[in-house]
Amino acid sequence: MNPNGQDNEADTGLARLLGQIARSLQAEPDVDATLMAIVKAAVDYVDGAE
Repeated sequence: MNPNGQDNEADTGLARLLGQIARSLQAEPDVDATLMAIVKAAVDYVDGAE
């Protein structure tokens, strides 16, 4: 939220992205798949992650 109490578009987009990632992680069948999905999300969305 900005000082005027309004949502920033970048913040809203980030919140949606994190929500999508969280839902996809919840759907993973086991710990190994969850960990692999976390790594993939980091590589896909974090600049410099390999």
